[in-house]
Amino acid sequence: MAPGPGDHRTAHRRHRAYHPADAQAGPVRAELTFPVELELTADAVAVLTVDWGRVVAGTLDLRLHAPAGTRVDARMCEELDADGRIPAQHHPHGVRYVARGHADRFESADPAGGRYAMLVLTGAGRVRLDAPVVRERLRPRPPGAYFTCSDELLDRIHRTGLRTVDLSAQDAYLDCPTREQRAWVGDSVVHQSVDLLTNPDWELARWHPRLCASPRPDGLLPMAVACDYEHRGDTYIPDWSLHWIRSVHNLYRWTGDRDLVAELLPVAERVLRWFADFARGGLLHDVTGWVLLDWASVQGSGASATLNGLWGRALRDVAEMSAWLGDQGRARWAAARHAELAAAYPVFWDQRRGAYRDWLRDGVTAPQVSDHATAAAVVGGLVPAALRPAALRFLLRRADRVCRAWSFRTMPLRAAMGPPPPDWDVAREVVEAQPFFRYVVHDAVAELGAAGQVAALCRDWARLFDLGDGTWPETWLGGSHCHGWSATPSRDLPLYTLGVSPDLPGFARARIAPRLGDLAWARGAVPTPHGLIEVAVTDRVEVTSPVPFVLDLDGRRESRPAGSFSTALVGAR
Repeated sequence: MAPGPGDHRTAHRRHRAYHPADAQAGPVRAELTFPVELELTADAVAVLTVDWGRVVAGTLDLRLHAPAGTRVDARMCEELDADGRIPAQHHPHGVRYVARGHADRFESADPAGGRYAMLVLTGAGRVRLDAPVVRERLRPRPPGAYFTCSDELLDRIHRTGLRTVDLSAQDAYLDCPTREQRAWVGDSVVHQSVDLLTNPDWELARWHPRLCASPRPDGLLPMAVACDYEHRGDTYIPDWSLHWIRSVHNLYRWTGDRDLVAELLPVAERVLRWFADFARGGLLHDVTGWVLLDWASVQGSGASATLNGLWGRALRDVAEMSAWLGDQGRARWAAARHAELAAAYPVFWDQRRGAYRDWLRDGVTAPQVSDHATAAAVVGGLVPAALRPAALRFLLRRADRVCRAWSFRTMPLRAAMGPPPPDWDVAREVVEAQPFFRYVVHDAVAELGAAGQVAALCRDWARLFDLGDGTWPETWLGGSHCHGWSATPSRDLPLYTLGVSPDLPGFARARIAPRLGDLAWARGAVPTPHGLIEVAVTDRVEVTSPVPFVLDLDGRRESRPAGSFSTALVGAR
């Protein structure tokens, strides 16, 4: 049995070294093999480009034999342009080392990430450069937890997500190790949930929400913390605070730590009360700031169906956590706001399309429809029972989806200018969610009773393998080459396909509800505060659990004590 989360006796830091097989140097672009020997002249420079073969992140270790005063400038980057240069829009990490003439070795103080390293050597004389090394020092991932299934494509998608989160999990959950390296408040809900399902060490999953609990004077959280954006405060993303509340709710469900949840709940309430000031007739209108929602083209003005849905989810989360802690006053306040929102939300419904429209302005709903509005309505508890079948059909229908992201790379500038006219058929086509918001879409599909479809939805990530970086990029269209918020399948395969989740906070009782969909089999082990829960599903379901559990097969719940259990699988696929 693997140790439980937080067992510091087993905590370790992983060290990996990546040595390039070859490099390119100079205007002749000769292929060289390390160690490289060069004759430098004072009137020229030598440029070496190292391809690590995939995205790596860590400290750069250089060893050389060179005359005193020889200078090495090194930069890590995600990609190179057609001329082999670092693109101007990138945020390269640069270091400089000046040789002393003997026993020259340099290791950068701060970690950086990228697919490539560019080394520029300046000086005069004979230089020998050993193979550069990137030393990865990542937060712990003790062995034990795993997922595998009958589809090697899904196994690869799962592994790629783990690698992406590992590289983005350092002293905080970072957006990416290759570019900004900022601790964003909203992004991290995906990193955290992946860790809770796949990593027996929950230390960072517990710490990051606390790090982000640094509200501004008005109660809203900054869009990123422990960085320049927290202190500047000139731009903020209000919806990121709502995703943060979901990360607190994750702590409530997975850890059952009353003291931790009680510490964070007042911050969550202040966030909700900040939003409440924008409510008119139950709906949020004209919320200030950069209402990002997703990189998809779902921004606009007036009342956002997606933002209101996320607010509904946050109100439900806070009401549930408050009731659990015995804080009935806070629970009643959040429940009352949710009831007002639920009464007003039907204005977004489009009966013909069986979905919610994106925006309401001056009493008129815009014609645009996206994954986002309907998914947010479902997780926000805003879809009446009679409309749930239509909402599910809409979310599973993918042929009419278009990939649009008009705000991508323009960021707050586009928000300030307002969105351009749609360049798709708004009457027939639907804007699909980018990888980040797919965690909300998949939650909605599962909540509507179709968890067996989630594995098939995760196959959408296969389109990103062509990049060859071994990690997931920021969007379907590119962006950073390693973005932790894109790793949703690594959470969803053990959560929805294998079906392991807490039935009571802190896994006082577990829920095992496998939904294989079109898979022939799946098996894995999921961490809990009490040890690993192991599940194998073929034509039978086999469970070994350190805690009591409810076995949910196609809605038929059977309570079982801790220990091992096996039964035939009928339905529930």
